[in-house]
Amino acid sequence: MTDPERPVRFAQRPYTDPEGLFTMEVPAGWLIDESGRGGARLALLHPAADAAFRANVNVIAENPAGVAPANYLAHSLNQLRQAGAPVEVAFEEPAPQAGGRLCEWVISLGPCPVRVRQVIVPVAGTAFVVTATASLADFERHRADIERALGSFALAAVTN
Repeated sequence: MTDPERPVRFAQRPYTDPEGLFTMEVPAGWLIDESGRGGARLALLHPAADAAFRANVNVIAENPAGVAPANYLAHSLNQLRQAGAPVEVAFEEPAPQAGGRLCEWVISLGPCPVRVRQVIVPVAGTAFVVTATASLADFERHRADIERALGSFALAAVTN
């Protein structure tokens, strides 16, 4: 693990999870944080903040109690709505990853509305959730990097 206060710079190349659970591309110039903050197995951070918000991509592995991993997206959006967060879903469709879902939405939590693009891949009772977030104003500027990173996410051949 890295120092939680100092993410490490990484060149664009495949990233491999320390436990070998997944790989994904890191956009050129982005920072990598393996500190585990917020429960993330991996956090990729754009090197500059836009409008007081830093574009990021996070990978978490969740075992949601009482929720089938295939239903994780609906469950997550429902939780946001129950908390009073205005969520506008742009689309939801099958992801390139086997059994996965790809979705995109806009959410306003505070002064900086954000666009979220997410891939959820259920496997063996776990939902691997890859979430990219950027300010609504700057999302399109980061879209190519975000799509490349999310599209490259791949689970190891065998996940227990």
